Amino acid sequence: MRDFDSCWTTALRTSALGLAVAACAAPAHGQEPVVPPAQVTIDDRRPPAERESTSGSHLITSCDFAVHQIGDRELKLDRVAALGDALNAAGLPDVAGRQLTLMHYGVYINPAEIYRRGARSIAFHEHDISKQDPGSRCNQDQMSGGWYGPGEATTRFAPIVVEIGVVIDGIRHDVRSVYSPDRDPIYRGSNPPALLAQAVRQAEETLVRSLQQPRSP
Repeated sequence: MRDFDSCWTTALRTSALGLAVAACAAPAHGQEPVVPPAQVTIDDRRPPAERESTSGSHLITSCDFAVHQIGDRELKLDRVAALGDALNAAGLPDVAGRQLTLMHYGVYINPAEIYRRGARSIAFHEHDISKQDPGSRCNQDQMSGGWYGPGEATTRFAPIVVEIGVVIDGIRHDVRSVYSPDRDPIYRGSNPPALLAQAVRQAEETLVRSLQQPRSP
């Protein structure tokens, strides 16, 4: 009898708790239930060659000299998923619930000018090679990726250049971000994946700001 009473009491308590939880979870009378914002979907149309890591030309006079493209496996980060998370977190009304076509998402480490200055210092006995980085020696359309301009690299280490191109409603949006690391991004001892993740995050923020700008009529 005692066991029956104990089980009955427990059942009543459990039922009461379940009703209380249900009551708390239900919307208040007269209020609409909270609907989560619609999520962005991304159609990944990047060229296959962009998904692989590649090393730039070994010819010092080449526009692509020493520029290293970071492939998907080397990045240690799903760039497409990260971009979707950034756009969803931004809550952009013109983007929420829409399909976005990803045409380009390049991540590059560009030590070309550092290497060129080093070569000149050896060839011409120049001791002061810490002058302001002049940026890429070629025009942007002459390079496969990783271009940056004078003054965009603000530390003495190789900049990480991130380029993103997306299409929304038939309109192409392109952004380029130059991340200047506080340590060398080339050698494993400096934890390149962490630096690359920071560069990617900065580029995603750049794209969000671009999409926040009012569109031309």
